[in-house]
Amino acid sequence: TDDGRVFMAGNDGALYEFVYQAEDGWMTRRARKVNLTASMVTYFMPTFLGARRGAAAVALAVDNERKLLYVLLQDASIKVFWLGVQGDEFVQAHHHKTIASAAALLCPQFNEGAEVGGGAFAIVSLHVIPTSEARTLSLVAVTRGGSRLYFSTAKRMQRLYDSASGAMGERPEAFELVHVRLAPETQPTLAARGMMGRRRTALNVHTALCSGGTVLLAHTWNEDHDAILGAAPACARILASAARQPRTTLVENASTTRIEGRTWAISALSANGGLNDLATAASQPTSQFAVLTNAGVAMLEKQRPVEMLRQLLVREASADGQLGEFMRQYGDDETCAMCFALLCADDAERAAAGMHVLNGARRILFEYGGVPRMGDAGSVVLSGRHNGLAMYVARAMQPVWALASIVAQPGERGGTRLHVGIAASLLGGVQDRLRRLQVFIAGNQRFIPDQLNQMPLAASQAETADAAKCWHAEAMSLAALYDLIVRAVEVVSFLCLLGDSNLPVISDSLDDSQRQRLAGVTFAQLAAGADAGQQASRELILALVNAQIRQSVSIDSVSDVLSKRCATLFASTDVGLYKALELLKLALDADEGGERKALAGDALARLLAGVAGTLSPGMLGELAASFEALGEYSAVVALALACAQQSDPQNAAIAYWGAGTPANDAREPVYLKRMACYQCILDMFGRQRARTLTPSSLSRLPEDDALFHYALYDWL
Repeated sequence: TDDGRVFMAGNDGALYEFVYQAEDGWMTRRARKVNLTASMVTYFMPTFLGARRGAAAVALAVDNERKLLYVLLQDASIKVFWLGVQGDEFVQAHHHKTIASAAALLCPQFNEGAEVGGGAFAIVSLHVIPTSEARTLSLVAVTRGGSRLYFSTAKRMQRLYDSASGAMGERPEAFELVHVRLAPETQPTLAARGMMGRRRTALNVHTALCSGGTVLLAHTWNEDHDAILGAAPACARILASAARQPRTTLVENASTTRIEGRTWAISALSANGGLNDLATAASQPTSQFAVLTNAGVAMLEKQRPVEMLRQLLVREASADGQLGEFMRQYGDDETCAMCFALLCADDAERAAAGMHVLNGARRILFEYGGVPRMGDAGSVVLSGRHNGLAMYVARAMQPVWALASIVAQPGERGGTRLHVGIAASLLGGVQDRLRRLQVFIAGNQRFIPDQLNQMPLAASQAETADAAKCWHAEAMSLAALYDLIVRAVEVVSFLCLLGDSNLPVISDSLDDSQRQRLAGVTFAQLAAGADAGQQASRELILALVNAQIRQSVSIDSVSDVLSKRCATLFASTDVGLYKALELLKLALDADEGGERKALAGDALARLLAGVAGTLSPGMLGELAASFEALGEYSAVVALALACAQQSDPQNAAIAYWGAGTPANDAREPVYLKRMACYQCILDMFGRQRARTLTPSSLSRLPEDDALFHYALYDWL
């Protein structure tokens, strides 16, 4: 188990645990074997009496998520042992003894005794179903005849509502057979053509593997060879069925290949972890399996739809033949998405595919990708080329899209620190795929958004306004997709920059409210440019710049790095802010006199030049505190008033105040921001009353902000 427990099955029908500890105990050895299923009576019964043995265990399967141990016995029954919430117990929860009769009740066609020469019903292997694949199914058992028996530890009502059985790791309330899937109908591969036709063949399975929706069954072909029957979800038929009805059934494709020798074991080397091969083609390699036989090791690779398309292009299949049938099965959208997967693969995969494959994929995109058209009720139906691009972009970013980019973790000295929440290797893989896509779009003029309207149209299309509307809608959507690709690439660069710059140390300068606000921001929020994502990226960049300034790093070098690696996250107005921060630090470090005053004046000038309106109340307070420490009280007033006015160029706050500040008014946020700006001035007046509240100082206050004067007089 994941907790380090080791279970063993004995020939005497008992289950044992190999218990180990660091040192020998007073009454126990450092390593020992413990019988978990024997009763206390057997310890005192003489061996010559020959206690009756139970059925021996032939296979064990550990479910680490549900804290269960499944035991397959020689009599084709299954015992379920609960290991406890903490994984340190061993309690028999269920024993299913009538599996064959239960399977016959669920599926009348199930009659394996007759199929296998009248032999007894037998189960050859057990395979745990992870919760990521099914919430209510927990175990699949493969029979000698190739059928799959699905078991659940949830009660019937819980299965009907598709909910898990209680909290994860609790003792199971049931163990029931809920579904029977007969052996797949075989469809021979090119290598195995002639071995068997498309019919349900009686199998004699002795080794099996179920992983990620793929099943491999090793059954005896003759004395010297085994046949490996592989089955996986038929994406094309499931896709077509889902288009007709919301709830569809599982349909599989199956093929058979012959290998030399007798199969001993089958193992997944690189399972892609997804049931939908269409969705994982953009982000994960295909699954590979190793088959160990008495003649050696055979390597098998799962052929997903994208690999099938590549093989068709290798054979230079025509659009009227097999390639056309493939495109009709999967549709324009999915076919174009697979073409993007081939064209945007890494250098090694493209080199292995060859130029004729890449040229064929490019030809499908531009010749068979379709055109936008008018649909029902005046809606625009975009082309398969556009939809394929959208699918590929979504699937390329799927591994990181919903993950938290920034997470809070406990610090070594108490409190919390911020960390990048996504592994650098995962970020790098997503960025590489998107960069290759970006290069492809830039290298093909017909995909450049601002030139899409110039694509050649037929004369009949160009004469209609509907055609122009369709092409314009596609151009706008492609432009948005391209912007998303660029921004996602730069978000990855920014997160990697934060990781390289020691984000935990940088986050020490943030207050608790900022850390709480930044923790949990997702990659989707940063990449899609949502308000929360924009605010988070701005605060993180500001914290990064402040950390560099504290280390006496030139702001120009920091700005250059940010401009090159994440230009869309780094606004041009921010350069003035960061330069002002650097000047203020220099002013605070300088001796009193003309140089200090000049640096403060230069910083104020940069802030007033279009930057003030972008300041948050928190940042305004920090800048005001720096100017106050320099004795530049007039700069505090000028900066706060500029922030208020640039944030509200239409003076909506004054109109809102004049209307009596009604509740639930759209102008309220603007009013609150202006009042926060004024509060910076009033707080400074309160601390520096003797220096600022003099008749001469008050007479020099600007007179063009009536709302400020009302706030000032109310405060006085």
